[in-house]
Amino acid sequence: KWYKLAKENYKKTNAKEQVAKVMYLYGAYLGDYGDYKKAKTILKEASKKADLKEKKEIDELIKTIDYNQSIEQKTKSNHQLNQQAAQENYIEKIEQKQALSLAEIESLSEEKQLIELKYKIEKDEYERELLVKKYTLAAQNQDLRLKNAEVAAKEAKISQQKIEKKQQQILLITAGIGLLLLIIVALSIFRQYKIKKQAAKSLALKNKVIEKQKEAIEYKSQNIEKSIQYARKIQVSLLPNEIELSSIFPNSFVFHKPKDVVSGDFIWTHQTTEQKLLIVADCTGHGVPGAFISLLCANLFNQIIIKEGTIRPDLILKTIDKRLKNELNKYGDKDIKDGMDLAIITLEQNNLLFSGARNGIYKINNTKIEHYKGDRKSVGYDHNETQEKIFKLHKFSVTENDCFYLTTDGYIDQRGGNENNKFYSKRFKEILLSVNNQKLSKQKEIISSTFDKWIGNEEQMDDVTVVGFKIA
Repeated sequence: KWYKLAKENYKKTNAKEQVAKVMYLYGAYLGDYGDYKKAKTILKEASKKADLKEKKEIDELIKTIDYNQSIEQKTKSNHQLNQQAAQENYIEKIEQKQALSLAEIESLSEEKQLIELKYKIEKDEYERELLVKKYTLAAQNQDLRLKNAEVAAKEAKISQQKIEKKQQQILLITAGIGLLLLIIVALSIFRQYKIKKQAAKSLALKNKVIEKQKEAIEYKSQNIEKSIQYARKIQVSLLPNEIELSSIFPNSFVFHKPKDVVSGDFIWTHQTTEQKLLIVADCTGHGVPGAFISLLCANLFNQIIIKEGTIRPDLILKTIDKRLKNELNKYGDKDIKDGMDLAIITLEQNNLLFSGARNGIYKINNTKIEHYKGDRKSVGYDHNETQEKIFKLHKFSVTENDCFYLTTDGYIDQRGGNENNKFYSKRFKEILLSVNNQKLSKQKEIISSTFDKWIGNEEQMDDVTVVGFKIA
């Protein structure tokens, strides 16, 4: 009973080692009292549940029991065996013998009465001894069970206390780790808060600096914009415009689309009693740098053409190439490499003279278009060049209704269309042929809208200038 009670208690707590220990104690107890077979059965079952150390102890105990059993069997003497056999035969005889009652004994002869009475006394004595032994053994077993139960209960209580103590230790360790993690997290959050606060403060200071810089930049930008607008007014006032062009070439138009407010492209015109002169020029770059070069070149044209009377296009190019280099290198600055691409025509009676530095002219007569290209060299740029530049002079006759077109490279080199390609000279010729029979104002409108459609959402790459006129 104590064994089952302890075993059940340990099973509830899932203490396998304690269950094995209880089975070990019970098996040892059975072995001590000679119940070898049952002892070995219990111990073998305990061996399966025990850990490695206890398993070895249990296996050693089983071997000891086997050894004791074999020794006990060998050491029993014949006398003991005979005495035991006689006693067993006697007990068996007594147990098998049916004792007569007193009334039945009185009816027998005296001799048989004595024998039967002896049997009855012996059987009564035997039964009394058996009863005494039974109750004695029962009392002993009860005491032993109580003691074992007490031991098992104490062990179970101790085991439970150990488990509870271990659980408390685990709980304390867990709580300590949790508290430590909480402190670490709190410190980390506080540190992040300080860093963010400092960063916010630093950002606010930077924003103030940026705002002031922005205001300064905006102020400077506004001043620069005003200066550029004023520069544009100066450039427009100093350079010929479409009105002046139409006064010399009545049937003409100018399509001019600067990339920025001011432009590096410009036209220049002049008229004598017998000659008309037109220049379409493209100076280095665009915007403010191009505008400065354009004013410088326009001033050189005034000197060379008006003051000095040079009218032939090739000679104008040759002269301005030298003058422009001299002007740009006046103070010995070798890093200035600016220049100009241009086309010059001089119209005298029924003849037209043309020379070009990289830029050419287009001539259309009815449905026939001709492209006269300029020389593949610019004016200015390389002031270290010692060899004098020679430009080719083209001369051809003109007839009524002949149309001439001069352009800078901005229109032809502009990227756009579905595949973002350049416009190229081929498309430009097709447009000129398609608008040739239109009025000059309509031609300008078509050339302008075609460019806007071609460029789409792309950025304009350069200043654009196209000039057209018709021989009346």
